[in-house]
Amino acid sequence: MSVKDPVEFCVRQVLSIENAIDAQAQNIDNASWREWGYEAFCSDPVEHIRSLAVDVLKIDPRRLRWGDLTESLEASDYPENEIRYIRNVIDEVKSDNVATTGNDL
Repeated sequence: MSVKDPVEFCVRQVLSIENAIDAQAQNIDNASWREWGYEAFCSDPVEHIRSLAVDVLKIDPRRLRWGDLTESLEASDYPENEIRYIRNVIDEVKSDNVATTGNDL
């Protein structure tokens, strides 16, 4: 498939990767699986990493080195028109896939 729009190319690639991750996630025990949204992770990275390390990996939290993760990270400030464009491309790619394959990405 030839895709000339770089945004559409990236959207198709990300959706394909997410689909592969979802398929593999079915083989992972729920107790070992953690999923966070980008904004949630950026708002409190220390807590998310601590939770993963302590609750899943069973690492003593005193062994963790926090360094630069002691402050919240800022999500990027994309112009609203670019965000709308990317969302539209995502919706179009998903609709096209459903129309041609019957499967949602």
